[in-house]
Amino acid sequence: MNRFEYETDNGWVVGYFDIYQARNGFIYLVMGNNFTKLTLGQIEQLNINCYSLKDYDHDDFVKAYNLPF
Repeated sequence: MNRFEYETDNGWVVGYFDIYQARNGFIYLVMGNNFTKLTLGQIEQLNINCYSLKDYDHDDFVKAYNLPF
């Protein structure tokens, strides 16, 4: 897992995050106990290389994001 750290008005927040593909084909960002389903735009903006994700399935990705290919 990867580590994040940022400052707030009340101090520092430190934790861990992960990016993975769920069985439904969508890509998720996990920070602490929070799960966020990423849009295709967010995946592109964050420069996430989906092919590098463990157990990535391109066919599931295409189906989940309703892509034409």
